[in-house]
Amino acid sequence: MGFPTSVKDHPTLRRAVRRLDADLGDPRFGRTLTRCLDDTLARTIRPMPDGTAFVVTGDIPAMWLRDSSTQMMPYLALAQDDTA
Repeated sequence: MGFPTSVKDHPTLRRAVRRLDADLGDPRFGRTLTRCLDDTLARTIRPMPDGTAFVVTGDIPAMWLRDSSTQMMPYLALAQDDTA
């Protein structure tokens, strides 16, 4: 499947947003989650030619482990549900 560029491009991310909407009963939370996930996908994840990803974590191109691991937590939590 490759790297998704937005929530709409990836079924696992779409399911997470729908689940949040259902659990909380207010679609505003799902819209906020979608904006946050989309922003991270668009601005901070750079697919690399070898199939890995570089995560931009600030104003300099450095990988600060604390920041990048926290930034990726929502995606890591959803990865267990992903079959791609």
